[in-house]
Amino acid sequence: LLAVKNNNMNKIPQYDPTLVEHFRKILKGMITSGKYVSSLNIGLDDLLNVEERGKWWLVGSAWIGDAGAGKRGAAKNGTPQEEGFSQQLLELARKQRMNTDDKRNVFCAIMSAEDYLDAFDKILRLAIKDQRIVASVIVHCALAEKDHNPYYSILSQKFCEYDRRYQLAIQYTIWDRLKDIQSLKQAPIRNLAKLLTHLIGEGGLALSVLKVIEFAEIDKLTLRLVRQTMLGLLLLDEENKCLQVFNRIAPSFKLKSFKDSLRLFLHHFLLKGSDRSGVPEEQMQLLNQRIKMAERMLDTSEARVQF
Repeated sequence: LLAVKNNNMNKIPQYDPTLVEHFRKILKGMITSGKYVSSLNIGLDDLLNVEERGKWWLVGSAWIGDAGAGKRGAAKNGTPQEEGFSQQLLELARKQRMNTDDKRNVFCAIMSAEDYLDAFDKILRLAIKDQRIVASVIVHCALAEKDHNPYYSILSQKFCEYDRRYQLAIQYTIWDRLKDIQSLKQAPIRNLAKLLTHLIGEGGLALSVLKVIEFAEIDKLTLRLVRQTMLGLLLLDEENKCLQVFNRIAPSFKLKSFKDSLRLFLHHFLLKGSDRSGVPEEQMQLLNQRIKMAERMLDTSEARVQF
């Protein structure tokens, strides 16, 4: 006990320091990030023909005849029949410029899913290590629709809630779209605004995702995007969700410049320009009320921007 108390390893009887290092390496290997569970492509035919082909999914127990070898080779080659994706779906993926296997698989998983939970489960089983691939495909599909489809917004929200890495991947993907907004047409901009409204309103992303926008040099397309997004947030059905959007960034001193710019935007482009924002007359009073509430929450006590 005295040796343990003094941390004197040499006086501890039968102490082997190599065991500590051995277990340390084992533990390090177990907690290493980036480990994924790869699903085995075991079909019903494999289970029914175990006696002829063997349990190939167990190491060293597989015996595969000519027919089995052909099927296994087809699986390795990634044919549409083995992957479960139709030729029509793969052709659609090609038209959408899904030029890598990972992008193609994510796209087909999204399009062939029954609902967002099914799509979420299928994408996770793909075990794609780069989360930005998943985020880019989801955002691409959301913007490619003629009209807003909430399916992609709900799926994005699910990934944001699941893992922060997906949340950051979606945020970076949206930033890339904001930088390239001049190449977007009216429908993709509207869909992007709806996507942002849903993610920010549901807490998947913070309002600070818009901090990359230069409000002092804002162009017409970005102005349209921010206006549609802010109108959607300010006119949310639940007032608590609306206030939580602004309350989430209110305490941050690092976002002081962004908050002041946002207050200026709300006051100039929404409060004063509410008659040109396309808001129905019955919602005008609610909009003005929530803008004033948001301005008070974004206001800083140290330095106020006077309008």
